[in-house]
Parts: sequence; structure tokens; C-alpha cells
Amino acid sequence: MWGSLGEFEFKILRSPKSLTRRISKRYARHEKLIQKNSLQYTGENEQEITLEIKLLYPDMQILESLYRTKEPQPLFIGNKFIGYFVIEQIEERYKLTTPNGKVVSLELSLTLRESHVEDNT
Repeated sequence: MWGSLGEFEFKILRSPKSLTRRISKRYARHEKLIQKNSLQYTGENEQEITLEIKLLYPDMQILESLYRTKEPQPLFIGNKFIGYFVIEQIEERYKLTTPNGKVVSLELSLTLRESHVEDNT
């Protein structure tokens, strides 16, 4: 298994063709007269991960279910825990359909955004 997002497992056919990870920090800007502005570090922004995946249509229904829950899901790559993420956006590209329009396979771009999860222990 390549990894997982909640109950969805990325397997050989469903392993991403590409993964893009964006991390960034926040800075407050303090205006100065005549001098350059100064910046003050205020924290890290949440991670954003975009996955390009090819899948069969039944697998898409699992991802749509996770999308509708709106709840952060644990993301693992291999056995490494990356964090809790929500599915922010799904972009579908149908690659194979039957003559009557039933989707057989598709490619999608899946945008995940990290979410803080309170530890209630």
C-alpha cells in the first residue's frame, strides 16, 4: 500500500502519479517610516497537498464520501503519519466511459488541506 487517507487506501492502480506539497509561514508586516518594513513571524500555515490519481469509478465513491463528511482524516504515506487533512477540492477527468455514458475510469486531482485536530485524551 502506497498510503491512505482515512478509509481510502492508495494501492498500485490508485497510487498517485504525482504529489505536490506546499508549506508556508505567516508573517505580520510592521510599517516603518523611511526604512524597509519589518516582518514578525506569527506561525505556520496549514500544509496543502495535491495528488494526481487514476482510478476506477467505484473507488471514486469512497473519496466522495470522505469529501462529504467534512471531517479531517489521517493521511499516511507508507507508514509515515503526515497529519489530519480534509478534502478541499476534487477535479475529475473522465478517461473511459461505456457507450451509454457510464464512467469506468477517471483521473482526478485531489487537493487536501491540513486541519488541526484537538486531542481529547
